Amino acid sequence: NLPHPLLTDAQIARTATFMQVNRHFDLTTDPYLNHHRLDGVPVLPMAVATEWMAEVAQLAWPTLKVVAIRDLEVLAGIKFKADKGRELRVMLRNSAESVPSTKRIVAHAQLLAENGRAHYRATIELAADYAQAEKWQLPEGLGDFGRSIADCYESWLFHGPTFQAISAISGINAEHLVIAIEPSDPNNVMQIGNGQWLLDPVMVDAGLQGALIWARQQLDVTPVPLGFKMLERFAPLANQPVTAHLQFVRDEMSQTLTIDIVFVNEAKQVLVKLLGIHGQYSRAFNRLGGHEKYAPFSLVQG
Repeated sequence: NLPHPLLTDAQIARTATFMQVNRHFDLTTDPYLNHHRLDGVPVLPMAVATEWMAEVAQLAWPTLKVVAIRDLEVLAGIKFKADKGRELRVMLRNSAESVPSTKRIVAHAQLLAENGRAHYRATIELAADYAQAEKWQLPEGLGDFGRSIADCYESWLFHGPTFQAISAISGINAEHLVIAIEPSDPNNVMQIGNGQWLLDPVMVDAGLQGALIWARQQLDVTPVPLGFKMLERFAPLANQPVTAHLQFVRDEMSQTLTIDIVFVNEAKQVLVKLLGIHGQYSRAFNRLGGHEKYAPFSLVQG
């Protein structure tokens, strides 16, 4: 078995500087897709695309650690039909920035569809070890949120039970949000979830859900993320509850939000920084939330 969930049943081809991983996705092998629907259509979450590209890089250089993912771009969403799967692939190419003698690798990754169209691209950095994690000071004096998590999932979000990982909202103001997030088990997300997550895409997605909650509460709009500048890993994120601190910068002229999310453990040690998430926001996008009706995961899984 391959060591990470999204590599299950993948076909792998590689040379000294190149790796391609092909995998079939459908609503049976990947039932979480049916818990992430936009206007009723299952869509691959950005967090899952990020996890898959990171897993491929880890497979290519198994003795190193994925320490950063930078300049991730969502070029086009990946949609699914209920009765038809898709053949997707990640292509990974070693770059001239790599310095093998210092155990630093920089690789360019693309996630492509059957027709060769690139839907995601990013640069992935690997090193011998993580950078030293810092202690994080959470903001004080935040206001009470005043709405239940269940109500947020029911009224504002479009995420089914598989992705409902936010367990509490600790506080909110005009620039900050602090939330608690529970980890996921790959076997509760996929039909066959071999191995361990590198990032835990359910937890990363929950951080992004926090941005939707903040935007609805503060601005009555919904943002759609189009990528991020940098994801830095200081320690594994998976297998533990975390606190996520979100910070927001709004540009009213362009109707864009820039969001930083810092994930910390119970000791307030930084595990992951997800910086420079950017996306358009609109009141029209509010239609995406509160309309999807989901069966419990066990029924979807069949």
